[in-house]
Amino acid sequence: MELTFDALSKNYGKKQALIGFSAELTGGIYGLLGPNGAGKSTLMNILTGNLRQTAGEIRFNGAEIRSLGAAFRGRVGYMPQQQTLYPGFTAERFLLYMASLRRMPRARALERIDWALGAVGLCFPLIVVITAFSNLFGSGGAPLFSIERGKNNPQKAETIMNTSYSMVCACAVVLMVIGFLFARPLLTLFGASADAMVYAYPYMMLYLIGTLPSMIAVGMNPFINAQGYSLTGMLSVAIGAAANLVLDPLFIFVLGFGVRGAAIATVISQFLSAAFVLHFLSGKAELKVRFLRRTELAGSVSYAKEIVSLGTAGFIMQLTNSLVTICCNHVLSATGGDIYISVMTIVSSVRQLVETPISAINDGSSPILSYNYGARRPSRVRKAGVVMGLLILVYTAVMWSVIILAPGALIRVFSSDALLLQDAVPALKQYFAAFIFMDLQYM
Repeated sequence: MELTFDALSKNYGKKQALIGFSAELTGGIYGLLGPNGAGKSTLMNILTGNLRQTAGEIRFNGAEIRSLGAAFRGRVGYMPQQQTLYPGFTAERFLLYMASLRRMPRARALERIDWALGAVGLCFPLIVVITAFSNLFGSGGAPLFSIERGKNNPQKAETIMNTSYSMVCACAVVLMVIGFLFARPLLTLFGASADAMVYAYPYMMLYLIGTLPSMIAVGMNPFINAQGYSLTGMLSVAIGAAANLVLDPLFIFVLGFGVRGAAIATVISQFLSAAFVLHFLSGKAELKVRFLRRTELAGSVSYAKEIVSLGTAGFIMQLTNSLVTICCNHVLSATGGDIYISVMTIVSSVRQLVETPISAINDGSSPILSYNYGARRPSRVRKAGVVMGLLILVYTAVMWSVIILAPGALIRVFSSDALLLQDAVPALKQYFAAFIFMDLQYM
């Protein structure tokens, strides 16, 4: 075996990154030593086909490597110096890339990717329901918590937080049990076909394991922000997101768990976020969280009613979104099959992507509004309300314009499949046609 570098050079305009490198390598182990900028990475990228040289050539056993093509690349293993995502590398393209590494035919890979994405989309109503209940107790309790802090009633504020926490945990257990007992009927209700059920059922069963940590992470995060620790609240979300990004490819591809791997990665990420939230609220926070004691249950009933009353508006809004998705999946499954459900999955994902900053604006404004309301500072309440309204109005106007004028840009974040794009573009436009008029609802 012989690898020959013959007068290899690489220029970037007038800059020379590699100048006339020549060497003959036979069997053995070699190392490239040189200062930064010597051209080591450039040489490796030319060798692996990621860059084209300006001059010279590389030969493997006498044959130029570009003429050998895949026959040469199949014998090269290379770990990039920087592990980054390629620009425009959508979830679908990444899955196609991994499928090609496993020598799966492209047609079969595309079919399985559509099923897998559709299966995850079928579980979207469940995710929305879990999030809705989390916000019912979290978003319902945090403003009351801030109001009492503004009134300088820390003991009452702590009782409200503990009531919300106990309700979050109790509700999570109930939802998880219902999900385990009625998983298949629920997926059928969500519009799962026989093909999609193969992927959706194991994903849902594993996702349900993370119901409790998911609800703790989402439902108790507002109480971190309400105590003035906005950076910590953001970090609790970032920990789960970063862990999911790292663990998804590990469990899906490296360990070969497929769609189950996506669910496992999500559950582990939820546990990490929940652990961080509880560690902070039970340790470093000014007011500590804990379960209600038996002797406190009777006295907390009035707080529970206030929490549910305040959180009901957002809860109904999220729950009806889930019901709309279920109805759409049923209709789409009957009229267009799994491909239409995949389109609905993309539309729902775009909606979640677009609505997240609005939720962030609301969540960031809530402690300020509530605390100043409790402290009887109406001028600050009005000022914060105006600022929040303007931010939401400007943001929704910009995003509405992008969706109507350039919907393909958002859709390609999730898929570049021509068939999906053809159906998803008009669907996205119709779905978001009146998006800008929802400002008052969001506020």
